[in-house]
Amino acid sequence: MFHVKTRENAETEMKKQGFEWEWDDASGNCKIISKVLPAVRVSSNGNKTFFNQIIAAYTGWVDKRNIYGKAVTYGDKTEMPKDIIEDLAKFMDDNKCAYQWSNGQFCIVDNTVAYHSR
Repeated sequence: MFHVKTRENAETEMKKQGFEWEWDDASGNCKIISKVLPAVRVSSNGNKTFFNQIIAAYTGWVDKRNIYGKAVTYGDKTEMPKDIIEDLAKFMDDNKCAYQWSNGQFCIVDNTVAYHSR
């Protein structure tokens, strides 16, 4: 994630980005806790946009370090209600668009407007 080779370099990067972290000395894994982030931001076009990775973090970061439904919390560390996240994921799925691509086509996406191209 940080393209570093040592624990110390990783900690330097995490500190720069305002993260908290917890090392699991038995496995060598690191749990990274981000600062509280706004769900809505002003995008490059001046409009408010829902801009975050809440769905990916909640549903997709599932492994031995991340438990489904526990990767995202409110700022006070309480868990987000499952029904709210699932309703949000459904809304996003219902409102997505997809394009049929042909060889040679390309697209430039402004991530501040298009929710990280999702």
